Amino acid sequence: MGALRDFELAGWQSAASAYGGFAGATRLFVPALVQAAGAKPGARLLDLACGTGVAAQAAADAGARVTGVDFSPAMLATARSLHPDLDLHAGDAQALPFADASFDAVMSNFGIHHVE
Repeated sequence: MGALRDFELAGWQSAASAYGGFAGATRLFVPALVQAAGAKPGARLLDLACGTGVAAQAAADAGARVTGVDFSPAMLATARSLHPDLDLHAGDAQALPFADASFDAVMSNFGIHHVE
């Protein structure tokens, strides 16, 4: 992919270990995001650019079947350590490894503006 993707990946790889502070600020928007995504028992949700898994866990707590995807292995490692029961995958938002109609909704908490 492009130079922006490479720049973003390098940044998120190095930011993952200290992301907790910024995640606290983005956490304020999670309840509205999870509600807008229709998180409820049985709903299939994709959390795109899931980062440390804050929104994915909130949707799972609401009963949704959540899959989280992030392209940064370091962010996924943090997410897995914080939320070991989440279904998390390495993947690129521009080339998702899922069939069409695999999810009822897609959400992204401050992630999509990092995609070309």
